[in-house]
Amino acid sequence: MLILIRGEVSPLILATKRVLKINRDKEMGKIGGKNFVSQTIISLVRLYQRTAPKRLRAACRFQPSCSEYMILAVQKYGSMKGFFMGMWRTMRCRRPNGGEDYP
Repeated sequence: MLILIRGEVSPLILATKRVLKINRDKEMGKIGGKNFVSQTIISLVRLYQRTAPKRLRAACRFQPSCSEYMILAVQKYGSMKGFFMGMWRTMRCRRPNGGEDYP
């Protein structure tokens, strides 16, 4: 719903739309370069991928692996939602579950 003043869109409506877009972009980590929290989570997952025993990493029932899923989820949905999606996926990763599951 737009408020028209003399045939033009109200400046208040335009300013509100800009603020909402800026807030959405901040949540997605698009403003100010890379999101620090997201990059920290991804770095910790990459550290796990390098240091965890191969037997533990190979036990994942899903494709992509749970750690790769968390990285994809954090990149796609942001640090908070992506982290919780990755943790939920990790809790589901045991028999008889399995198969393809992308964020």
